[in-house]
Amino acid sequence: MCSKRARRSIAPAMAAESVSAHSARRAIDTMQFLMVAGGTGRIAAMTMPLIDNFHQALFDASPNPYLVLDRDLNIAGANRAYLASTNRALADIVGRWAWDAFPTDQETLGQAIASVERVIRTREVDVMALLRFDVPRIDGDGFEARYWSITHSPVLGADGEVAYVLQHPIDVTELERLRHASRDGGDAPLALLPEQSGIFTRARQVYEANLTLKADIDRLHSLFRQAPSFMAVLRGPDHVYELVNEATIALSGDRDYIGKPARVAVPEIVAQGFLAMLDDVYRSGKARVVHGMSARFRRGPDDTLTECFMNFIYQPIVGADGTVQGIFVEGTDVTDQYLAHRVVEQTLRQEARNKDEFLAMLAHELRNPLAPIGTAAELLSLGTLDEAGVRHASAVIRRQVRHMSGLVDDLLDVSRVTRGLVTLRRAPTEMGEVVHDALEQLRPVLDARRHAVAVELPGAPAPVSGDRKRLVQVLANLLSNAAKYTPEGGRVDVRLSADAVRVSLSVTDNGIGMPADLQSRAFDLFAQAERTPDRVQGGLGIGLALVKNIVELHGGTIHASSPGLGRGSTFTVVLPRLDAADGSASHPGAAVR
Repeated sequence: MCSKRARRSIAPAMAAESVSAHSARRAIDTMQFLMVAGGTGRIAAMTMPLIDNFHQALFDASPNPYLVLDRDLNIAGANRAYLASTNRALADIVGRWAWDAFPTDQETLGQAIASVERVIRTREVDVMALLRFDVPRIDGDGFEARYWSITHSPVLGADGEVAYVLQHPIDVTELERLRHASRDGGDAPLALLPEQSGIFTRARQVYEANLTLKADIDRLHSLFRQAPSFMAVLRGPDHVYELVNEATIALSGDRDYIGKPARVAVPEIVAQGFLAMLDDVYRSGKARVVHGMSARFRRGPDDTLTECFMNFIYQPIVGADGTVQGIFVEGTDVTDQYLAHRVVEQTLRQEARNKDEFLAMLAHELRNPLAPIGTAAELLSLGTLDEAGVRHASAVIRRQVRHMSGLVDDLLDVSRVTRGLVTLRRAPTEMGEVVHDALEQLRPVLDARRHAVAVELPGAPAPVSGDRKRLVQVLANLLSNAAKYTPEGGRVDVRLSADAVRVSLSVTDNGIGMPADLQSRAFDLFAQAERTPDRVQGGLGIGLALVKNIVELHGGTIHASSPGLGRGSTFTVVLPRLDAADGSASHPGAAVR
């Protein structure tokens, strides 16, 4: 098959006379040139022997010009009308590559090759409205440009495949010149002689009809090529690619599709089940619609497979006789939507797991205080306790009730904050004082676990515009978190720093640390590290979510980092610094982390 090569295929060396006679007779002996009017329609191979000179006489007697091309675009024969219209001798052109004999520009060459390829591939007639190729001048001085309206028809061999392509050109040079003259406002060409008018009229009709057909085909091809969904036309039981658009190339890679079976052009589809689906659609004649199917294509020069997800339809193409002749493929690359949907599903599943874990944790945290409360209440009901015993039992009940009230308050607080129901009472606030208040509040917890606490404060004030109570709550939660997740006798560092536009507050511990996956979701509601035997303080896993919301309400950011499990964690809060000149907060373009 001629493919898209510009390589010239020339017949082997033999005498021009014998080549032309042999090739012409070979072509003439197998074709019914004159049994199909005007050279159009599919031409079938002869089934009865005919005499060579009879063939030759019929061929040469036709007033219509005909050229016979083999599958490699070599000239196999031509009749007298063709030779006369092109000013050539048969011996000069037979055996030569067609566009060696008749030069043209690269664009026209590509169109002509594509037309012959379509005929060979589809076994159907192909029409070219306007094609330029040059013919020798009558005076022998070089070539002159001529314009032709050309019909290419298939000539089938005994095996049913295209053996030759019959070219029937109509010279429309004068029509083209007339069209240009009319468009440019120039003088009209000279009137035709009476004996020329009939031929000219027929040529004009064919030419105008072909121009209209070409415009329609070009418009459809343009729409097909630019369609946002991927499209392809496959012919025959081997699913040979006839057309593909740019979206198909983007999906499955820039490769040589046209004229190749699907299993050859895109071999990776065989093992993925696509070829079996094509076979089923071709056999059954029933369309196949598929949603969200995974596919892997080689899009680059190496063997790397890129996964994508597609919605597509295989639609059978049914001919006039009711049989399936091919398959139209149309679909959409939904990879981005599928991956986004998968992320949403994973997020929802994780949130559901977090909620289940939280409910179990909540039940545990609420049940723990009930045991000492129940025991103390039972002892009081017996009436056997002395005054010291009553005081102790009462203290147990008060302490556990405070603990339960704190849990409930945390739940209500995070609910209000996450729903935007909290109003900050902003005022100029010195962050050094916030550090002092939070440490004072958490000192009993830190001391109970024998943690060493180091505090680093700046030499200058670090003012912000904020709600002091809420900012103390932020640092208290971070300190509580460090105390819970650091084994007894650990270290907790609090560092406050400030520059011209930012105030940074960090809490670092040498506790159990965080794996990478937990760092990315540390501030999610109900997220919590795994409980360890020495982590006795409990908690609902809502503290960091509450902290994040409060910090963001202040126009700040919070970041969590950890070198890994067993290597501690650092939480850093960054807030806009209060501008001392006008009392407003500075808002940096990007938070420092």
